[in-house]
Amino acid sequence: MRRLHRLLPILFVAGLATCKGTEPAGPGWLNVRLTSPTTDDGGVMFVVRGASIDSVRSTFADAFTSRVSATEWKVIVVGNVSSTVVARVWVPDLDAAAQYSATVEQVASGVTFEQRAVGGYGLSVERP
Repeated sequence: MRRLHRLLPILFVAGLATCKGTEPAGPGWLNVRLTSPTTDDGGVMFVVRGASIDSVRSTFADAFTSRVSATEWKVIVVGNVSSTVVARVWVPDLDAAAQYSATVEQVASGVTFEQRAVGGYGLSVERP
């Protein structure tokens, strides 16, 4: 019986640790990360889609957003955007991150400002 009293606190703490991950994450920011085959991109235009999207922001000074619908936003980011987080999306449920996607529509060179083919570029929407 004495052994059982020693094990109960350990089992209780272990049980709490396993229950912690079952709580919903709630609202928060998802990162939109660009992957680029070059290192001198000067701007990117893309669309973010998914479940409900409340707002979109960027750390770049020159960023422009347009809400197309409750589930779609068009974004333009200007600056050295090669392979970095280009925007953040506020969503009501971080656990639903897999429901969100982003698509590159246009990319421009940072040197000549010439439009580039979007093949080889990618965007991922991920939890920070």
